[in-house]
Amino acid sequence: RLNANTDRRHARRALDEGELNRLVASAWDSGVMFEGLNGVDRAMIYLLAMTTGLRASELASMTPNHFDLATDQPTATVREAYTKNHNEAEQPLPADVAEAFREYLLGRPAGAALWPGKWNERAAEMQRIDLEGAGIPYRDAEGEFADFHALRHSYISLLGRLGVSPKVTQTLARHSDIRLTMNVYSHARMHD
Repeated sequence: RLNANTDRRHARRALDEGELNRLVASAWDSGVMFEGLNGVDRAMIYLLAMTTGLRASELASMTPNHFDLATDQPTATVREAYTKNHNEAEQPLPADVAEAFREYLLGRPAGAALWPGKWNERAAEMQRIDLEGAGIPYRDAEGEFADFHALRHSYISLLGRLGVSPKVTQTLARHSDIRLTMNVYSHARMHD
C-alpha cells in the first residue's frame, strides 16, 4: 500500500470558512461557463463537496433521486458503484444546505444527472476559475494547493474544529484507517 504522507501528488490545504464562503459566492455570481456548468451549478457542487466530503467523481454521479430532503435529517447518497470504497455513502446535510438543494432541485428530472459531462475530470481547473474570482490563491505561500480535493480536506478539518470526535470524523470521511483521517486530511492551525 502507498503511504499517503510520502506519496501525495499535491500537498493540499484546508480552506477556512471564510474562504469556502467566498468560493461559493464567487461561483454563484460568475458568468463563466465551464464544461456546460454555469456559476450556480458550480456553487452547488462546491457547497455539497464542502459539507459532505464527497469526491468530484461521486458528485458527478448524482441525480435528484440521490437526495432525501423531506426529513428532519436530510441526506445525500452516492451509490456503491460510484464510491471509492464501493460502499454506498449516505452523508448528512446541514439544514441550510438541504434547503438550498430543495430550491435547486425544483423541476429537475428525478433520474437525470445533476451535473452531466466530464467536468469532474477537470475539477481543479474548474475551481481555479472561482478561486481567482474570490481572490483565493490556488497555491499558497507554503506550497499547498486548494484544488477540488482540498474541499474534502476542508470538510474533514472543519469537523475537527466543530469538536466532532475522531471516530465520527473517520466514519463521515469514509476512511478505513483513522491515521489517514487524522494525519493527512485533518489540518489544524495555531488559532484552532
